[in-house]
Amino acid sequence: MGSVEKIPEEELLENGEIDEKRVSSPIDESFFPKNLTISTSGRVKKVSASHLHQIHLINQQGRRRLSSIHESANENKVLVLYTGGTIGMRTKDGVYSPEPHFLPSAIRALPPLNDVEYVEKHYDKAEVKPYCLPPVKGFNERVIYWVVEYEPLLDSSDMTFDDWIRIAHDIKKSYQHYDGFVVLHGTDTLAYTACALSFMMEQLGKPVVVTGSQVYIILRSKWDFFGKPGYSYF
Repeated sequence: MGSVEKIPEEELLENGEIDEKRVSSPIDESFFPKNLTISTSGRVKKVSASHLHQIHLINQQGRRRLSSIHESANENKVLVLYTGGTIGMRTKDGVYSPEPHFLPSAIRALPPLNDVEYVEKHYDKAEVKPYCLPPVKGFNERVIYWVVEYEPLLDSSDMTFDDWIRIAHDIKKSYQHYDGFVVLHGTDTLAYTACALSFMMEQLGKPVVVTGSQVYIILRSKWDFFGKPGYSYF
């Protein structure tokens, strides 16, 4: 019978669980520890990976009673992990770089990415308001999603092995509480991250989409969606 490895007491938490921060050390010396943040009601709150599921539990407590029409409609819950990249960049002194908390606020005002009326009607009292994709003709399901932002945001060329592990770890911690996951990522090394995650998360029963953009979420333009002067959104 094989021997059981004894874990040093200094690596255990009070409840007997392993303190992962003490056990694991960065593979890459350039790795910078990340925080997770959510933007709500003009404020920014830090959350831990193990408490990501509480985001939508808080929403359920603050949600209005639905009408009979909406009670029959399903909601698919999606967690969006925003790591950085071009999609959330803004220019400063002629240089584009990821700007903290800009992307979540920009999405909030974009009709193609957020049904404000639905959110205000059903999640008006929620502490952390989600986003809702517009309805799709022929489908009764609505996609409700929450955007969790990494701090600091990274250009994908600065991604390390430890960042890949962190993303997989955060998805694992919240896996049982969402129907799908989206990782927003810079395009330079997106393929490498997707490949690494595919080996770390085999045989999943839920979709994990790794995607990015080569244009910014909002660009100054002569025309918007409706052919009127203003902003173009992507």
